[in-house]
Amino acid sequence: MKKVFLSALVLSTMAMEAQQSFSGFRESPYAGVLQATTNPAYMISSKRSWDANLFLVNFDLANNAIKMDTGLMNSFNDYTRSDANNPLLSHNINAKLNIDVLGPSLFVKINNQHTVGIFSRVRALGNVRNFDAKLLQSIFADGKDLDLTQPYNLSLNDQEIAAHIFSEIGFSWAGELYFDGHNAIKAGASLKYIMGAGNLYAGFRDFNGTASLTTDPVSKKVNLNINSTNGVFEIVNGGTDFLNNFKANSLMGKEASTIGFDLGATYEYRFDGCRTCHNKPHDLRIGFSIMDIGSVSYKTNTESYRYQMPNSGSVTLNMDEINEEKLKQAFGISNSMKMAQKTVKSSLPTTLNLSADYRIFGGLYVNASGLMNLTSKSKTDVYNAYYANTFSLTPRFDTSSFGAYLPISYNQVAKTNIGFGLRLGPLTFGSSSAISNLMKTAHELNFFVGLRFGHMAYPNN
Repeated sequence: MKKVFLSALVLSTMAMEAQQSFSGFRESPYAGVLQATTNPAYMISSKRSWDANLFLVNFDLANNAIKMDTGLMNSFNDYTRSDANNPLLSHNINAKLNIDVLGPSLFVKINNQHTVGIFSRVRALGNVRNFDAKLLQSIFADGKDLDLTQPYNLSLNDQEIAAHIFSEIGFSWAGELYFDGHNAIKAGASLKYIMGAGNLYAGFRDFNGTASLTTDPVSKKVNLNINSTNGVFEIVNGGTDFLNNFKANSLMGKEASTIGFDLGATYEYRFDGCRTCHNKPHDLRIGFSIMDIGSVSYKTNTESYRYQMPNSGSVTLNMDEINEEKLKQAFGISNSMKMAQKTVKSSLPTTLNLSADYRIFGGLYVNASGLMNLTSKSKTDVYNAYYANTFSLTPRFDTSSFGAYLPISYNQVAKTNIGFGLRLGPLTFGSSSAISNLMKTAHELNFFVGLRFGHMAYPNN
């Protein structure tokens, strides 16, 4: 168990996520092929006749307890300090993690009615759910550094970690369905070949009973004491062995494959109508999309186990010595089961995306958007990793060669963040949390950077 938890936590410190990936930038009509990853219908409204992406990487780490600022180490030390008055120990930890890398990609406008594109992408999503702060502290700290003069009672139920890594190649189409000069209705779709690398899950479910942390008076080590009447602890690793044999090329996905879909539509309005001006900037755009429809099925590897809690009696686990053998000894051979070659299903991170984009004047816009998770969180779908619900308001200034973005966002895990982004010709960089990080109010650390090039934007007609 300790190995699983530590591995997941190390992954979280390296992971890339987006409350909305590339926040503030992805709604821009100058964003190029990146728009297909938000709403495939946006491509037909692009201000470029073609666009090629070399790379675009988004990094994000968020949680509900530790502040993410220039004093990150101080924040972590505050979190792990042992005195009983530490307010952070009252938190159950929730965190989100993800890698979002848009690789070589291209779209081309065939005419005013049709655009086609192809894109490549790698993602790794993860969620830490309801993790007891003191239990987490006991993993990192020695017993002598913990305030355990009295037993610390905790609830093990529904403390979980889930992660999913996959890559994709997508083929997109966007078309103009109706245009009268003032009003336009457009639609788009992407067909994606998903290459699954694997998923990882560790957690307690259906637990009934009590649990506590104590310090052994002789060894000074921390013990986890469990008195149960029911419950299951699972370590499930489908596909790639992330715990013992993870390699960088595992991200490309060789363990499973499936087909995924994106669907989108937009309505646009222009105050000054022109029946031949298909590429004139919109004054109002309403967007709707459902992204990442589908799921991947994996065969579990030999690092997958299920431990049934005893229906009576107690179990004591030394937090420094938890491994497969110790778990079998504690729970009993009859209550321990390998889960190798079982089939587990991991949904793609399906989301509903809504957006309203309004042009104030010239190149000055304001965008309001929402990303809502549609992936199941039920007890029968615990292996799913998903995006957090996010709402954002982004004023921006957009021209062909320059863009400036000020994303203001709120998500379920890290709450409110203020960021900043710039587009300078082919170079794009920014952060959805930079200003909040400098103000020392953020629980999220995010940045993105990318390089793309394309045809000069259409004139305003």
